[in-house]
Amino acid sequence: MSLSGKTIVARSPAEEQEEAPAAKKATRDDEPIRVRARDGEEVTMSREVARLAGHLKDLMDDASAEDGVYPVPIVTASTLRALVRMSEIARSDPGVHRMEPCQNKSFEELRSEAEGYASNPLLPSSDEYSLLQLIMEHVEGALFLDAPMLLKHNQSVIASRVNGMNADELRALLGAGSDFDGTELEAALAESAFLPEGYEAPQQLGAASSTAPLAPLRQPSLSGVPATTDAWEAALGMVDVATLCELKGVNRSWRALSRRVLCSRLCRGRGQPAPTNLEEITDLDVELLIEAGRPGDTALAGQMLPGLARLHGYGFVVDVANVRAANLGVQKANSFGGGFADAPPPPPSLLRGTAKAALDSCISGEGEAPLKLTIAAVACAGSGVVCGIPVQHMREDTMTELDLRNKGLQGPAAMLISSLIPATGGLTKISLAENKLGEEGTKAICEALEQNKTLKELDISGSFHGKSDNIGGAAGVKHVAKMLGVNGGLTSINLSKNHLTNYGTDMTGVKELAAALGVNGGLTSIDLSNNRLCGVWTDYSGQHGTYTAEGITAIADAMRVNGALTSISLANNMISGIGGQYSDGSGELRGAFSIEGIAALADALSKSMTLRSVDLSNNSLAGVNRSGHGTFRPEGINLIADAIRVNGALTMANFLGNQLDAESAKMLAEVAKQKGISLCGIQRDQTIADFRYKRLEPPDAILLASDLSQAVVTGGLTSINLSGNRLTNYGTDMTGIKELAAALGVNGGLTKIE
Repeated sequence: MSLSGKTIVARSPAEEQEEAPAAKKATRDDEPIRVRARDGEEVTMSREVARLAGHLKDLMDDASAEDGVYPVPIVTASTLRALVRMSEIARSDPGVHRMEPCQNKSFEELRSEAEGYASNPLLPSSDEYSLLQLIMEHVEGALFLDAPMLLKHNQSVIASRVNGMNADELRALLGAGSDFDGTELEAALAESAFLPEGYEAPQQLGAASSTAPLAPLRQPSLSGVPATTDAWEAALGMVDVATLCELKGVNRSWRALSRRVLCSRLCRGRGQPAPTNLEEITDLDVELLIEAGRPGDTALAGQMLPGLARLHGYGFVVDVANVRAANLGVQKANSFGGGFADAPPPPPSLLRGTAKAALDSCISGEGEAPLKLTIAAVACAGSGVVCGIPVQHMREDTMTELDLRNKGLQGPAAMLISSLIPATGGLTKISLAENKLGEEGTKAICEALEQNKTLKELDISGSFHGKSDNIGGAAGVKHVAKMLGVNGGLTSINLSKNHLTNYGTDMTGVKELAAALGVNGGLTSIDLSNNRLCGVWTDYSGQHGTYTAEGITAIADAMRVNGALTSISLANNMISGIGGQYSDGSGELRGAFSIEGIAALADALSKSMTLRSVDLSNNSLAGVNRSGHGTFRPEGINLIADAIRVNGALTMANFLGNQLDAESAKMLAEVAKQKGISLCGIQRDQTIADFRYKRLEPPDAILLASDLSQAVVTGGLTSINLSGNRLTNYGTDMTGIKELAAALGVNGGLTKIE
């Protein structure tokens, strides 16, 4: 029936009875209540808001308010006001209202949820609070109130303030003093992330401990109420692993707290208590370690955790005992057949063959386990030799030198090596030369070496064969530069034959390397030969590229200011812009002579106070190529000679293969004899010199004569081989050979000449 054109639907008595409690409930939820904070201030909020906190909900459900006020004597008014601001987000995402459902969630699950809370504009700003006030007031208040969303918000605010900071920045932010000595601070920052709170590093026999007993965690106080241990741990709930590791370097108290949080996060099985010593650790979350840039901790776990049974990550579980027992050293050779001789087997790999099958049997989970998890499993528990890499010896730290030259190693193998390096405290020398590490592998190796203090020599040179370099060209050398900018232990690096300029198209990597050399205080020797540093190169079809001096000038700038470098090789880099002879035999000169790069190097030589050895061989420094084509230009050699005259440290140089004339060679010889300098790269303690098939010509013989006539230069030399050269230019020029004969006449050490 309708009196106004509208239909009226009658409701049944039962429907009216059901609607009444709902209306009553809505009325009660909207009804305001008052909550009294610890300082006596009262905060008004709706019952709906109060129900976001489990403690207030229980108060409302269990008892009536005193004088209409619910007291919470531990919580500050600012925390209560923050809770009021939570109501609208609670309506859009009710979530959970109590803490218990959160306890078994992973760190990643909690962080993902918290990101939504923290970015919501309705939430209170924490800019006006110091970090310690957040921990004291809001975090502890959220825990007492049992308010999960408020807790997550403040955890995320704290994380946003500290994530990415180093130990010094954290110490300043926290206003904390350091009670570490230098050695203890270094150890705190270098230690494994999974160490439990009470761990004490074993002392060497007879060594006194430099570490005082751990001081109890000094809790800051606000209004006389100290934060509880639970509040401190909860406050760090969203801080990432990398930052927690840096937090260990603030002081001993923060180290203890960080250890407790990290060990709980990394090593506690769901529903299990956190381990308190190394022997109790059975599970390890390697995903968190890998994503924090600490893959090396997986190898250290295999070394330090006797009870380790499982690795977790990326939705997979690795059985550690099964990995230890797996035979990962056997690879099935791939045979192509078809009437032809069998092709050689591919390089050993974790990506195929029996090694992959054996590893797959140790990993449970849906789908294909990611390579980084596979590498972590091998680094942690692999036995014997894997992919040609002695993983067990490396993890057990029983090696001082590692020679993996020309093993066909690629990116994944380099990633495995990088994961093992942190466990190798005794390793001082590594050769990964003539492999195919690529940018990815080079990045992994360099990241592992950034904080390494024990490795002294690194060879990552390429090969003359083929067009592939070893480290990934200009992109790879940028990772080397980053490493050299912070590494203080490495003394020698070989980067030769690596196409560092991408065939002259990209000088950025070389310039970053030069910048790193300018600040590095540990490196004493670097080999940059055969790297096309000036943007031009030759091959069988001729000379290519466009000359630029920006790369070599940057290197020269670094030589001027570096106070540690004693040896550098820049051989075969076409510093003058002139190339060599080509396979067609024409020897045609292609390219124009440039003095710019030579002048930069000469100036650097004249100002360097430490450089004792420089190799500038085979750079056509006088403007003539190897076949003799071109116009002789003396100005570059003159600049070099002037630099040698004033340099007070140089004892060895190499100018062979630069197509000098007799006059310029004699000028250099005169300077060298005055200074006691080798011109042919002969070390003072060298006993055998091999110059076979170096295409040496009469002017080179003059340089050799200078060396052989000086006892200070070649006094230890007993054997020299000069066969296969053109020291008389096929009998047309006897100038150099006469000088050489005269030098041999006065040399009293040589017993063998070929």
